[in-house]
Amino acid sequence: MILPTDFINNIKRDYKPLDAEKILESYQSIENKSDQSSKYPIRHSIRLNQKKVSKLDNEQKSLLDDLLIDSESIPWSKNGHYLKERPDYSTEPLYKLGVYYPQESSSMILEWFFRELQKNLLFKKELKILDLCSAPGGKSLILADLLELESGDCLISNEINPHRNKNLREVVSNWETNNIIITKNKPTSFEKMNEFFDYVIIDAPCSGEGMFRKNPETIAEWSLKNVEINARRQREILHSAACTLSVSGILVYSTCTLNKQENEEIVEWLESNYDMEVIEFKNLPNDQTHQIIETKKGCYHLINPFVQGEGLFVVIMQKKSSLKIDHKKRQEENQIWAKLKGRKLNNNPKSTSWQKEAPIIHYENNQQIIHAWQAEYPNLEWSVYNLARLDEIDYILIPKTLKSLYEIINDNLSITRSPVELGTLYRRDIKTLKKFLA
Repeated sequence: MILPTDFINNIKRDYKPLDAEKILESYQSIENKSDQSSKYPIRHSIRLNQKKVSKLDNEQKSLLDDLLIDSESIPWSKNGHYLKERPDYSTEPLYKLGVYYPQESSSMILEWFFRELQKNLLFKKELKILDLCSAPGGKSLILADLLELESGDCLISNEINPHRNKNLREVVSNWETNNIIITKNKPTSFEKMNEFFDYVIIDAPCSGEGMFRKNPETIAEWSLKNVEINARRQREILHSAACTLSVSGILVYSTCTLNKQENEEIVEWLESNYDMEVIEFKNLPNDQTHQIIETKKGCYHLINPFVQGEGLFVVIMQKKSSLKIDHKKRQEENQIWAKLKGRKLNNNPKSTSWQKEAPIIHYENNQQIIHAWQAEYPNLEWSVYNLARLDEIDYILIPKTLKSLYEIINDNLSITRSPVELGTLYRRDIKTLKKFLA
């Protein structure tokens, strides 16, 4: 694998000499990403959906046992496994059933961090969590499994790109979770929801250096200028995140890149401009084949060959006070950003005129309609939901614990998936979208 000279120089600059040597050796060793004979092979990993695993019949359990033959557990995920070889997901029945989700093992580290936050009482009840750049959806599924619907916990998974939003909806629907609301909004749209969310998760768009081994074709797109552009874009997204994060709220920032400009320097920028404080974790889930690198306090890198997965950077920060925004400085930064990107400056970055008007929520009291839907979905625990109608014919279920929250989200954002979507009522005939928890 031929790596750009500037990338090699950055690795040597940002890491200790011995670490940099091993990283570059690992990256240069992969000529064919299906080559498992390499000293540093690409590992394929999945995370199991325990709700569905518990409901498998004998034949399906046998298929799962075959899939997990010679698999290895991922040390930071209770349900994560390295597979011996990559399955053909296009024909694999358990994948289509949502029994597991293919996910990069390094990304599953989020599960371990959230469990640690639970232990330290930073994971309270009635959590409002925003996954701001959520596609393809793996981190949202981890969060959904950890949240408790009966306690009023809710996750907003946002993705602005229409195609990626569609794929995200399919992933969430297949997992069959009822505490995720999917939205399609620009990050700036969340700024008006001032200090609303308890947690904001940002898996930021980046230069993708950590995935060069898996996707070597992306190397041709890499340049120092693109690193600079991505770092600026990350600061724009993080500003919106800081606005919508509550005081004492938790920010989880991650990238799949290696350079300090998009990682450690972003952390320093957050500390100095937004009164964010890094949270440091002890007893990291390391073992003989997994060694997480801490480059500075609380800044963690998962990089092959020190872990079996691919490159990921993650930091957890806490917002200590309300923001004091220097609007003049922000305007100057926007002008620099517009020039850098070659775009016309948007003088109203909070504009949401592109959004359609929020649908009106009609809570259904017609017993005949309620009984018809109950007959269509007999396995649902109807006592915990409110039946609601959107745009006259589309029916959804809103968990009673999320009723007021859903109304706020509906008024302020563009929702593309509700917690439980039932279908439509057209000319008195029920049209089912998809069986839920069947």
